[in-house]
Amino acid sequence: NWLRGLDLFYYPCFGSLMLAFFAANFHFTTAMKVSVTAGLLLSSCCAVVSAVLTADMSEKAPHLADVGVRLAWGLLCGSMAQYIGAQLGQALFLWNSWSAVCGSAYICVWLARRWTYQALETSS
Repeated sequence: NWLRGLDLFYYPCFGSLMLAFFAANFHFTTAMKVSVTAGLLLSSCCAVVSAVLTADMSEKAPHLADVGVRLAWGLLCGSMAQYIGAQLGQALFLWNSWSAVCGSAYICVWLARRWTYQALETSS
């Protein structure tokens, strides 16, 4: 199934976020570097998944104008989610350092994987 090809992007994110979470909990000196690496993997995974969802969404639009409206809504919702995520990340970092940030990012990636598969399976 081609949907399972997205796991090539999700599983490294899961692994790096778990590693960063444990590095922060055990107070390793490299916790910040591991967390930054996990963030880079997470952003590349989000870019690929966004491209796949955009292609799927534009393929199903009946008219070209509908594609533009759908992409604009996707851009608006993505921008709001990025802003909320940045504010949440700052608050979590102040509350409990990198472990809270990596733990909440792991949960969000797990939910995003689940919802992405549900959206792509129902549309095909």
